[in-house]
Amino acid sequence: MKFTLSRKLSVPNVAAYDFSRAVPVGHHENTIQLEATIFSMNGGASSLSVILQGSNDKQNWTTVATWTGLTTGFNTPAAAADVTFAWVRLKHTVVGGGLIVLAANLNTQHSA
Repeated sequence: MKFTLSRKLSVPNVAAYDFSRAVPVGHHENTIQLEATIFSMNGGASSLSVILQGSNDKQNWTTVATWTGLTTGFNTPAAAADVTFAWVRLKHTVVGGGLIVLAANLNTQHSA
């Protein structure tokens, strides 16, 4: 299933992290693919790091995968496999100063 998490989100480089909404992972889905389009990097931003986090209760979050070095344009890093959580979300971090404007989708699917 495809989830649109942001369309034109501005992510600043600040001490607090920016999280997406939590989305459900189906019973038979265990692979998560990120699609991120970075429209602009401003004020010294050099790249974006995205952490995929998983939870079964939406209170306690665990890192599932980390995707680094995402730059301007369309990015599809390697999929996270063997995901066993009921919920996932994204945590965005700007590398360098400034801010990044992006769109992000998550695709969930079953892998044998």
